[in-house]
Amino acid sequence: MNYRIYTTIHPSSRAWSGTAVIIKEFIKHYELEKYSLNHIQATSVSVNDGNNDLTVAEIYYLPQGGADEIKFADFFHMLGSRFIVGGDYNAKHIHWGSRLITPKGRALLKVANNINAEIITTSKPTCWLTHPNKIPDLLDFFIMKGISSNYIEVLELTELTSDHIPVLLILSSNVIHKQRKMLLINKKTDWDLFRMNLDETLTLTVTKNTYLN
Repeated sequence: MNYRIYTTIHPSSRAWSGTAVIIKEFIKHYELEKYSLNHIQATSVSVNDGNNDLTVAEIYYLPQGGADEIKFADFFHMLGSRFIVGGDYNAKHIHWGSRLITPKGRALLKVANNINAEIITTSKPTCWLTHPNKIPDLLDFFIMKGISSNYIEVLELTELTSDHIPVLLILSSNVIHKQRKMLLINKKTDWDLFRMNLDETLTLTVTKNTYLN
């Protein structure tokens, strides 16, 4: 099918974790240095999208890996000034749609903000583990830098069978016109102010009666 496949395995060479990038051969590109640590693996290629060189990368961060800002910063620095890197970060933060905040998620968001990178997600759970004690959550998303989100669209794909839902990012040469979603709340909602205003303006005239038998 005229595709090239680049892979990065775990440094132990064991058959677990790792990443891959599949790219059509007619696209001018070259593979960048493999990134293979105990808790992070990434595969990266450099392509020319008609503007400047763009790094496209796939990342996998093992669940056991700690919240290491230095490793995140070193990895993103290696990608250059324009990049899109997607994968399973195993990092949670309400900023990108997870149901809670983990130390790894807090570290990742801090590094992304420091380098002016943008986090692109579906805002929906991507991991649906079958274990009864596990709750679906958002773990798979993209981080990009040097690209306007006006040219980006991200979609979830449900055709395949897996405990992770594939996420598709579309990079267009033209501005993508998106329908604005109507939301009652967002990440900037000030709930303390809302409660204060509600207490000040709401007057309850109905008394509560308690009946004992």
